[in-house]
Amino acid sequence: MTLRGAYGNSHLSLLVSFIGLFFAVGCSGNLKVLGRGCRAFDAQFSDSSAPFQPGQVWQKKVWTGGHFKERPTTVTLREVLKEKDLDCNEVRSLRYTVMQSFWDQIFSMAPFFERMTLKVEVEIKKDKVF
Repeated sequence: MTLRGAYGNSHLSLLVSFIGLFFAVGCSGNLKVLGRGCRAFDAQFSDSSAPFQPGQVWQKKVWTGGHFKERPTTVTLREVLKEKDLDCNEVRSLRYTVMQSFWDQIFSMAPFFERMTLKVEVEIKKDKVF
């Protein structure tokens, strides 16, 4: 066995160890979306046959502390709506989805952090004018 062959194997095993570490401590999030502050959304479910026509759709990137953080990262609907200058009382219907895009998954490979995308779709009441 040559010295060069020994170094090649150690680099490969080091690379495999780092990749295994990233998978072990990354890729796990702790996100909680709350309706706190928006009483209109508390425990109300719409009829699935009712048409939903969102007037505004946007995405918010959220970084979480991964599964090692004791408490989940909390996002309230009020603060999400405030980003678009909306108040809870101006919203007729709201739908949100927590998802991970390809880039979110890549960024989530870093140890102890995860990035998620919060997609928000809002149907505004008719009396709200932009």
